[in-house]
Amino acid sequence: MITIALDAGHYKYTPGKRCLKSIDPDETREWTLNDRVARYIEFVLNEYDDCEVIRVDDRTGEKDTALEMRARLANAAKASYFLSIHHNAGINGGSGGGIVIYTTKNPNAARMQLQNEVYSSVIKRTGLKGNRATPLAQENHTVTYNSYMPAVLCELGFMDSTTDVPIILTEEFAVESAVGIVDALVQITGIKKKLYDTQREDGMQRYNTVGDIPVYAQEIIPMLMNRKIIKGYGKVDDNSNPTDKELSPDIIRMLCFNQKAGLY
Repeated sequence: MITIALDAGHYKYTPGKRCLKSIDPDETREWTLNDRVARYIEFVLNEYDDCEVIRVDDRTGEKDTALEMRARLANAAKASYFLSIHHNAGINGGSGGGIVIYTTKNPNAARMQLQNEVYSSVIKRTGLKGNRATPLAQENHTVTYNSYMPAVLCELGFMDSTTDVPIILTEEFAVESAVGIVDALVQITGIKKKLYDTQREDGMQRYNTVGDIPVYAQEIIPMLMNRKIIKGYGKVDDNSNPTDKELSPDIIRMLCFNQKAGLY
């Protein structure tokens, strides 16, 4: 069993950790961006056998879990890998940026492998290479330094970059970042996708009930059901909700994208 410890860096109210107002009038908080990627990673890894995910931060974002505690929780769970999800800053409205993946100073081979695979896979998926002189960086961040397992801290673009902000605010970027990180884990560990009784000839799982739906979509999909945008194929439960929706992961993502884009 492979255990992945996930850390959405900071929390909702960490001072200063937000997008630059002149670029993003909403000043989107870093935790919001971090959590979104973390939830997509959870969702994608749910498709794989012999793999479990634990969140070592407070997934509501309301509580600031101490950095040392996050590492201790990962260690206590005997996690196989530790991934800390962040978004960067420091350009002050410039046009540079890009993705930087950190591991600890003087890393062992396993940490270097995780760093290299995550960087190459996320760049391949997102294209946000940027102009950093050292995109494969080494620094003894508390969460990675105190974790026993291979660990990386992922800075997924700059929140004060005129180039990066319009990209990192999109749902598509969050999805592709998450898929890239999972691609790296698959490459390293060899985990395989689950086989489901509900799979069709295309080999893709289908979700039929609200309880089956991935965490990130559990507010949006029921709302679309209530508005009769999702109708299923005729079977309903005692509350007249469809129980044969046959939603694929790709369809769920599309519905969520469309809802957030205001198309419904």
